[in-house]
Amino acid sequence: MCRKCGKPVLTAEVYRTTVCADCGADLHSCINCKYYAPGSHYDCHETVDELVSDKERANFCHSFSLNKD
Repeated sequence: MCRKCGKPVLTAEVYRTTVCADCGADLHSCINCKYYAPGSHYDCHETVDELVSDKERANFCHSFSLNKD
C-alpha cells in the first residue's frame, strides 16, 4: 500500500525508480518499508549505516522491503 495516498501497490517488484500509479510518490522509500519504525535508530528496525533524512523520497537502502499492510 502506498503510504502517501493509501492505494494498493499493484507491482510485484519495487525498484528505486518505482512510483505509485495513483499519486506519483516514490515507493522505494522509508515510509513504505516494512522496517520503518519511527523512534528507532534512524527510524529503522534494520541496522543501517547512514541516516536517510527524507523518509518519503526514493533511496538506495539495500534492506528495503515493501510493507504489504
